[in-house]
Amino acid sequence: MKKKLLALPLLLLLVGCNNQKLTHQETVIKYYNAFGSGNFNEIRSLTNDTIIITSGDYVTPYTHESFHEFFKWDSIFEPTYEIVKLEEKNNHVFATVAQNNLRNEFLKNNPLVFQVKISFDSGKMSKVEELEYKDVNWNIWNQKKDSLVDWIKDNYSELDGFANNMTMQGATNYLKAIELYKTGIDKTVYEMWNSFIESNPEFNKEEMPEAWFFHNNEKDANRLAELTLNGKKKASSGLYFWYEEAGANLPTTGTKHIITDFNGKAKAIIEIIEVDTIPFNKVSKEYAEMDMGTSDNPLKKWRKAHWDFFSQAMEESGQKPTEDILVVCERFETIWPIKKNL
Repeated sequence: MKKKLLALPLLLLLVGCNNQKLTHQETVIKYYNAFGSGNFNEIRSLTNDTIIITSGDYVTPYTHESFHEFFKWDSIFEPTYEIVKLEEKNNHVFATVAQNNLRNEFLKNNPLVFQVKISFDSGKMSKVEELEYKDVNWNIWNQKKDSLVDWIKDNYSELDGFANNMTMQGATNYLKAIELYKTGIDKTVYEMWNSFIESNPEFNKEEMPEAWFFHNNEKDANRLAELTLNGKKKASSGLYFWYEEAGANLPTTGTKHIITDFNGKAKAIIEIIEVDTIPFNKVSKEYAEMDMGTSDNPLKKWRKAHWDFFSQAMEESGQKPTEDILVVCERFETIWPIKKNL
């Protein structure tokens, strides 16, 4: 009994600490930290059942459910929030916030710094009013945005409308639009990947693979792309030296690539099924046939073509090629489009 009585004051003290209310400023700090860490349950606990967000002439009332949709839109851009300044006046909190995210980075205004006025009701946030933006270059912002919107409209009309779509899918399309715009990927690459995942929905959560062409000239790039499309070319060779020089990992099995012609038009999707590192003079006739896509003197042709190509590349980097230079030998399968036997 004595031990229980001694423990009671400590228990009451702990309960009292846990029930201690946050100050308004502490609530604001937790709110923006929760946005940055992706913790919507925290946001829900800090805001009223209805919270009003104002931005310019736009006044939007959110329920917890609809605000969750906005939160998911924001989270796709991988944001971080830093409170630069915080003060309280007349029961309102005024905060200057620096927001970093992938959208702002593309629009050349990262971080985006803004001031907000936050109101409270019964200790919880009830209204967030955007007051002003600090040092934002709206000319560059609008120029980058308009260029992106126009380019997507002309090249990927199925993504049109992403800029005003405040849903998770809208944000996903926004990032996809940025990626396509930055890399200048040909529309056929995007269409080929979409057709593949429509027929193979188990891969719909995978990112679109890297798109590239074989060799370094139009004639060979187009020839090798056709051999890949027809399933005759089943391997590709690269210098181990390249990976070593770049500090890059070797290719891994299961990795997919979209093979294009020299002009970037998609021709086929391949998947790596085996990777070996073999000295140049130990490459087999069987492997050479898979790489060259021909059974007509494949090893002789492989050695001549790859010695010339590898030698030039190594000499440009101040290296001297030898007969036992290591070659990364990748075997692959063409998995799309599927060729039907007639």
